[in-house]
Amino acid sequence: MVKLFVYGTLRTPTSGEPADTGNHQSITEELLSHEPAVLEGAQLISFVHYPGIIPGEGTVIGELFELTDAGLEICDLIESHPNFYRRTKVEVRTMAGHDETAFVYWAPDNLVDSGIPVPSGDWFDRDRSDHDGRTLDAALAEDIEKY
Repeated sequence: MVKLFVYGTLRTPTSGEPADTGNHQSITEELLSHEPAVLEGAQLISFVHYPGIIPGEGTVIGELFELTDAGLEICDLIESHPNFYRRTKVEVRTMAGHDETAFVYWAPDNLVDSGIPVPSGDWFDRDRSDHDGRTLDAALAEDIEKY
């Protein structure tokens, strides 16, 4: 079992648009539990179709997942770790007030300048006006190839 803090397309679906959580269905069978959590000292940025985080003065809203080892391997494939997103351990706080050590995926350094800050720290609360018609899978594949 591993713990992973997720803040974007891996999050549990809500009543938002399907693109909000476009990768969640890939890991549902490997998800053991989940609860709301926050990551302090990070800034959420939007690459229009998917988010990333960078170190910064902010709070990122997400979920703490407990996954099987196979679930983490699936997430690594989705995030193209270690060649695109970089996975490290961080401290997160659950909404129940518990501090937990978990993995998180950081945005690629060479992509950061093309991102748009999400001041609320919540992927579900981003500006959706820049959508360019590409799907999540197409946008991610193009960006991975480009960077």
